Amino acid sequence: MTNYVKYPYHRFYVNTFIICFGSTEYSWCYATESQKKYLSTSKYLDRALWIEYKDNDGNIYKMTPDEFKLWASK
Repeated sequence: MTNYVKYPYHRFYVNTFIICFGSTEYSWCYATESQKKYLSTSKYLDRALWIEYKDNDGNIYKMTPDEFKLWASK
């Protein structure tokens, strides 16, 4: 995962996540199965406010950490 102090629009392309921790804390990563599993089972999202996911079709989904964990466990 890569950390940013501004929302990393330049990195938000298909099959990626952006995790918001506050107004100046963001994290970016690819949406691989191993990354989804890690994020849904670790304590990494404990401080997160929301997660945005852009799927392969370019659709954007904004989720709370709890919604993300339910979605990722499917």
